[in-house]
Amino acid sequence: MDFPSNPFYSNPGAPVTVGADAPGENLNHTLEQVAAEGKDRQEAATPGDTAPRPSSPGRDERLHQGIASPAPTKSIPTDTDYDGTLIGNNGQPLSKLNPLSLYSRKTQNYTMMERLNSPRPSPGGVNDQELKGAWNSAYVSNSPACQARRAAGDTPGHIVYVNGINTDKAAQGETLQLIASQTCAQVIGVHNATETPIADIIQSAGDKALINSARSGKPFATHDGRNPAVDSLSDVISNSVLDARNSGGDPPPEIWCHSQGCAIASLAAYDANNRLIKSGIAEGVSGVTVRSFASAAQAWPSVLRGQHFINMQDSVPLHAGLGSDPAADSANVGPNQQVIRFQGAPGSQNPTILNPQQLAEMNRVTIDNEGNLIKNMPQESFFAYHDINTTYLNAARKVNEGM
Repeated sequence: MDFPSNPFYSNPGAPVTVGADAPGENLNHTLEQVAAEGKDRQEAATPGDTAPRPSSPGRDERLHQGIASPAPTKSIPTDTDYDGTLIGNNGQPLSKLNPLSLYSRKTQNYTMMERLNSPRPSPGGVNDQELKGAWNSAYVSNSPACQARRAAGDTPGHIVYVNGINTDKAAQGETLQLIASQTCAQVIGVHNATETPIADIIQSAGDKALINSARSGKPFATHDGRNPAVDSLSDVISNSVLDARNSGGDPPPEIWCHSQGCAIASLAAYDANNRLIKSGIAEGVSGVTVRSFASAAQAWPSVLRGQHFINMQDSVPLHAGLGSDPAADSANVGPNQQVIRFQGAPGSQNPTILNPQQLAEMNRVTIDNEGNLIKNMPQESFFAYHDINTTYLNAARKVNEGM
């Protein structure tokens, strides 16, 4: 695959204050109360009885009597516990888990908005050692074609992919393998966990509000537990740029994303850029490439290089992302970022990459017989044209000569 030769190139948030009736405090009080009541009931049931009471058989007695010991209890992680975790081959976690299920139980009495705006037990995040070790367990294709391309240096090298809404770890793994097979790169994921579709949408709206603050130069909060995937990806980008600069090693990985994952990627890129500049690296994330698919992000740091793919029948990027009109692109992306609009049904191996004349015709406004302003746009859907595996990766392959 040929890549363009010219470059395509915070502050922690305050936790929400809760009063004496906070669910966590109620939970602690309830546990203490139950323990005290249990002790009272036991004492009441045996007044004045000082004789030793028979105990249940211990481990040695159980073995002697042939009684099986109870199996130790073990908490099985749910998909939401992987929020912000690096994901490697076969879906294995490559960095710490973030126990969202525990967070959900402790905030079960909160309203939806209070839960989404309250800090988790810990924010996401990835340290440099975790990131370096993760590439040893990346998704990779060992096909003869990929081995030849890697030997020739004709691959992106490393890719980090952030999934979109309503995608569990197993589904993200399918996309990670497809990207690895298509690009011949080493690919890992930052998992964007799904609790409920409504919660995802509200969380994405929070990301987009912070993107608006970031692009206008206003302060914005990250690393506060609101969205662990943002925190982890910001760490991935910052650490990778620092490593490339300080050790002369591999260039930073490409950042790929889909749908809500792109709002995460955009906000993480803004945050990493600020962090790098504050640490004395004036160019920030200018060496980072992003490829977004069906993006819900309305803007990107101008110093990035990359490509943004929009299916003109996919409602998500048309209404939540960069939109349908190329005239607005210069205000929302940098000069080394290309916005690629196309049409293609799911499964189409040859989607139509739209030229400026075709896009101008689609965006042309006419007036119908009832005086309504209408665009000459094709029929769109929030779901039918949104899938990355069957729709967007085919467009990327066509644009990038087989990638």
